[in-house]
Amino acid sequence: MLTAGTLGTASGDFTTGAGLGLFYGSAVLSVMFVGVLAIAWYLGDMMKPWYWASIVGAQTGGTTLGDMLASRHGLDLGLSFSTLVTGSMLAAVILFGPRRRGPVAVPVL
Repeated sequence: MLTAGTLGTASGDFTTGAGLGLFYGSAVLSVMFVGVLAIAWYLGDMMKPWYWASIVGAQTGGTTLGDMLASRHGLDLGLSFSTLVTGSMLAAVILFGPRRRGPVAVPVL
């Protein structure tokens, strides 16, 4: 998880610094994250590669989106308000997102 989070954050920072900027970087990376989720949903099962791709995608898109909301080079909403916005988005996904029916298989290590 640490590696996926670090990779996602570094990728997000690289994307915005490589010429896309905060607005286009956020849009492109958010669309890519939604694409990963759509493919995983279409396949019907969240297999390990798609799980880790979604973790990296969420971290990458979230980094640029958070920077765009909080940064003076973006919308300049400030850290407190941007944290409230992104925290509310997370809460909405958890509360209103699709629920898995039936037992959940827990892998044995």
